Amino acid sequence: MKRLSRLSTALLPRSAILFTSLAACSSAPPSFVQSAEAQDVLVVYRGFPRDTSEAPARDEPTMMIGDQKFYTGQHRATGGDARALAKALADSSVYTSHVSGNKCGGFHADYAVEWPGDQGPLRVLLCFGCNEARAIEGNDVAVTDLTDDGESRLEPLLTKVTGP
Repeated sequence: MKRLSRLSTALLPRSAILFTSLAACSSAPPSFVQSAEAQDVLVVYRGFPRDTSEAPARDEPTMMIGDQKFYTGQHRATGGDARALAKALADSSVYTSHVSGNKCGGFHADYAVEWPGDQGPLRVLLCFGCNEARAIEGNDVAVTDLTDDGESRLEPLLTKVTGP
């Protein structure tokens, strides 16, 4: 029993270091994402499905944002929905440092959230297959991963705004 106590005591500092390291892995979104909280309306675009053979047929025009394809139909998050979505997007606990090599087959945006900026639209593209986010301001793209908490907060909000 005494030996077990020494072992537990010896491991305690290492576990504290591990916990501290894991807590430090969160990654704040680019500063412009904070500006979403000042908006009354956020525009949400639904991403074009990766596998079109299993997707429901939609007779809707599409557009490109960077290298990603979206339906042009705008869904507007207003009032409480806009505030909740903006708060989640601006929360650093939603993001973690990007790790390349995600296993979903490559980034494929499920949603884009857009609002006006001084130099043009500001956007966050979200892929829930690989839990990745791309924040786009002009030609600058910042890539982060989403935490499990981030996905569980964002996906229901976006589904509520865009419908099933």
